[in-house]
Amino acid sequence: GELVLDRIYVGGLGQDIYEKDLYGFFSQFGEVSYVGIITDGDYSKGYGFVTFARKDVVRGLLEEPHDEPLVLKGRVLTIGPARQKQDNSWGRGYSQGWRRQRDNYSQARVEDHEGQASTVPDHSIPV
Repeated sequence: GELVLDRIYVGGLGQDIYEKDLYGFFSQFGEVSYVGIITDGDYSKGYGFVTFARKDVVRGLLEEPHDEPLVLKGRVLTIGPARQKQDNSWGRGYSQGWRRQRDNYSQARVEDHEGQASTVPDHSIPV
């Protein structure tokens, strides 16, 4: 997928690291505008994303060597560039960060040849 220039991937998260922890930790590098931890139900999958207000903060984090490892709550964090998913079946959750949408289909609104609107199910299944 395409690189998201104002966002980083953060791996190595434990179950006791929350979005507010990531927000506080990464705020030392620059203004954080969004943090999302990927979950499966109530459990962290061990990674998430941090979005910064400025792209140069991301560039600095990814390109400049760190004298010390990034450690949060005793866990060594790994960071990398964030990529936009090609599949649009992922959505942003307001309380749970980024999470997969649960339904496998959506309703698409189309117009027939006479201009009448109707709803047609889209049965495409996300990959």
